[in-house]
Amino acid sequence: MRRTALAALLVAALAPAAAAQGAGSSPAAGAAVTGPTGAASEGALAALLARSHQHPAVLAAQAALDAARAQLQAARSPVRLEVTGGVTRLDVDEIDVNPLEPGVQPLERTLLNASAGVTFRPFAFGDIADVVDQREVAVAQAELDLRSALVSVQVRTLEAALQLELARAGVAVAEEGAALAREALAATELRASRGAATERDLREARSGVAEAESLVADAHSSLELAELSLRTLLGDGEPPAVDPAAFDLPLPEGEPVEVIRAGLQARLAELAPRGAQRALLPVAQASYAFNLGEHDTLTLSLESRTLQPGVTFTHDAIGRSFPQTEVRGALTVGVAWSISPESFDALRAAEAQLEAARLALEAARQGAALQERALIGAAEQAQRALELARARRDDAEARLAETRARVDAGLATPLELQADALALTRAELELRSASLGALRSTLDLYELYALPLTAAPEASAR
Repeated sequence: MRRTALAALLVAALAPAAAAQGAGSSPAAGAAVTGPTGAASEGALAALLARSHQHPAVLAAQAALDAARAQLQAARSPVRLEVTGGVTRLDVDEIDVNPLEPGVQPLERTLLNASAGVTFRPFAFGDIADVVDQREVAVAQAELDLRSALVSVQVRTLEAALQLELARAGVAVAEEGAALAREALAATELRASRGAATERDLREARSGVAEAESLVADAHSSLELAELSLRTLLGDGEPPAVDPAAFDLPLPEGEPVEVIRAGLQARLAELAPRGAQRALLPVAQASYAFNLGEHDTLTLSLESRTLQPGVTFTHDAIGRSFPQTEVRGALTVGVAWSISPESFDALRAAEAQLEAARLALEAARQGAALQERALIGAAEQAQRALELARARRDDAEARLAETRARVDAGLATPLELQADALALTRAELELRSASLGALRSTLDLYELYALPLTAAPEASAR
């Protein structure tokens, strides 16, 4: 019966580590671990988390952020240059273009046209302001994706490393249990040879050995799975040893990532009604063209949609003829207004989308508040379980000391001392498991806030 109870305790201690191997975590601007208590553990943690920045998921999110920032920089560009050119080939008969002059002057068959323009953006207005706002939202979303990817990899890596340590401890406990079971079988066989043990006692002792050896095999299988899980995240190489009891992660505070995402979507939805309202307004344009000769023109222009002044130089091979050659400049003012029933439908649709985004933001806040309360409650419960595991470990230490004193006094057998030593080892393993559970519940909050354990290298740059 003692062997059966031992097997149940080992299974209970090893099950969280084995079950957690298949559970994925998905947290990524920069919470910091308060620090392991020892310098060696602190170095191990730093080495472990530093490798998370090279994970493909983090690198992909970083590349997406760089692309979004480049697009934002392009939208904020203060100057835009446009250059166009063209060649026209005429198919005409040979004619005398100037009969007053002797001989035949053929018409030029190849015409070259060129235009170069510069548009200035001293400030963002109208359509340009909407583009800039869209790009800013895209950058914010990319930064959030980078945080989420980074914290996801960091949490998965840290959990995998701690599960590996727990699996190693489980192997040690299982091997000690198997050794104890074999010693108990030997003692039972000796007692049976002297007539002090029954055949039933022998069967139970042999069953205990078989069960303990099965637990050893299961523990080694869990250890291999934990090593494979960690190598999948870190690549080849020996992972650093970490201890869940050595870490003291504070409970983080922040805004849930889903609320931030919903807020960005609401901000993006605000742009659609602005554009739809502008589509209902007329567009005014003004320009002044300076004639620099028969073929060249310099034009200054401005339009109300974006308020971007422009300067354009144009060379026309055909040129102007008299009396247009006497015109030094031309001021042109125009108003264009295009309106239709579908424009009003587009405005109503944009307003409805904005209202839907605002409602989705409120729903996200309510759901996140409930999830946050549940995770904080789970973290507090895990902390109480950790305190209980510490109390059981302290009690096992006290019992072992008492049994050692009784053995020295001849009141207990060495087998009882070995059993209490194994009980202390089990209590240590349960304490490690409780520490991992408390740490995991805290990491769930880091995932909720997308708060990396170390700051992303480019997450806060602008």
